[in-house]
Amino acid sequence: STQFPNKLEVAIGELIDKMLLADDGGKVNIATGATFSHNVRDIFYSDFGAVGDGVKDDSEAIRAAHEYANRYGHDVCGEAGKTYRIGDISTSITVKTNTDWCGATILLDASSTTRRILRYLDHRRDLRIITNNLRLLQEARDPAIQFYGTGGAYNPSNHAFVGPAAEAYVRGISADLLFFSSQGITEEGEITDVSEEETSLRRVMLSRAKRRIFLCDSSKIGIRRVFTLCTRHDVDEIICDIPLPWET
Repeated sequence: STQFPNKLEVAIGELIDKMLLADDGGKVNIATGATFSHNVRDIFYSDFGAVGDGVKDDSEAIRAAHEYANRYGHDVCGEAGKTYRIGDISTSITVKTNTDWCGATILLDASSTTRRILRYLDHRRDLRIITNNLRLLQEARDPAIQFYGTGGAYNPSNHAFVGPAAEAYVRGISADLLFFSSQGITEEGEITDVSEEETSLRRVMLSRAKRRIFLCDSSKIGIRRVFTLCTRHDVDEIICDIPLPWET
C-alpha cells in the first residue's frame, strides 16, 4: 500500500474540510463576535458572521466558529441549502468537535490510497460514504457515518467489488465528492490503471460525482498503464506530495 508523506496527508485533510464546507449540498454556519452561554451545545456559522451565499468569502467566520467550538466543546451544525465559500486555498481550519454536514455523500474507490481518507472524517456527523472497498467497510467504526457498499463481483486480490452489479449501483446514486486513485499518471496528465474492471467502475463514479479528487503520490508520476481512465482535465483537484509536471 502507498505510504504517504505527512504533508500529503495534511493536504488531504484540509481539502476535505474545505470541500465539505463549500459544497452546495448543505453545510454549517459561521460569523463574527457572537457570545454564547457555555451550556448551549450547538453553534452555527451564522453566529460568527458567515453569509453562506456562495459569493462572500466565509473563511474567517468558519475558522472562528470552529476555534470557539474546539475551545468550549460545542458541536457545529449545518444549515441545509447554504453554500460557504472558502476563498483562500491556503486556509487551514482545525475541526475537533462534531460537525453536521447536512447529509454530504462521499464516494470512495477501492484503492489503498483512499482508505487513508477515513481518519479525516472523524467528528463529522450526517455523512454518507459509498464505496466498493471491502477493507474500508471493515474499518468503519463511526456510528455517525452511514456506510454503503456497492456490491458486485468480489476481487480478493485488492478487496474490491467490481463488475456490472457494482456499476449499476453507482449509476443509481449521486455524490458530492469522489476521492479516487490509480496506478499511474503520465507527465501530460493521463490517468491510467492495470485493472480493466476497476477502470470501468471508476468511469461510472466520475460521472456520478459533483467534485472529483484524484489522489496521487510522486511514485505514480510518469507511469502509463494499459487502461485509460481520464485526464487531468476531467478532475477538479489533484493532491500530490510534489508539484505536478504541468505546474513547474
